[in-house]
Amino acid sequence: MSDDYRQLLNDSFLTLGRKIEERDRLDAEIAKLHQFVRATLRMLPEGEQDAFEQQLGELDIRSKGLTDAIRYALQAAPADARITGHALRARLMESGFDFSKYVSNPLASIYAVAKRFKPTEVETAVIDGVRTFRWIGDRPKARKRGTELLGEALRAGGEVLRAGIKKKRK
Repeated sequence: MSDDYRQLLNDSFLTLGRKIEERDRLDAEIAKLHQFVRATLRMLPEGEQDAFEQQLGELDIRSKGLTDAIRYALQAAPADARITGHALRARLMESGFDFSKYVSNPLASIYAVAKRFKPTEVETAVIDGVRTFRWIGDRPKARKRGTELLGEALRAGGEVLRAGIKKKRK
């Protein structure tokens, strides 16, 4: 019986090795394509670059760490938007962020990271007992425009949150 497990492990190690090689090859292809896209993007007139920058940012968020992903989500939100941890988590999940490293409590990790931003970057407030965050720092030029859909989604999430708070009070 232990020979079966040894064979299973040997097969699994071979498969794992092949998958790691495949991932490394894909990572190299992605890096080259990313570099090509950035170089090509700069060839467009400045007014046309923003939409493509926004799309690239949406793709990049998937591979960022939690701090960078939260920073991007806050910067991409409308300037007056106050965003809860739940709305941040929904935005990150929607964008494809990998929460597999944060299995125990992703929401606690989001709140912990969001609270550590500099006061010159993120304004924190508690509204109706719920902590909210708002980006007040500089915004990258490409994120100043093209955030209408994100703003709508965040506002919709905020409406859901406010409705939930009102229900709790009753």
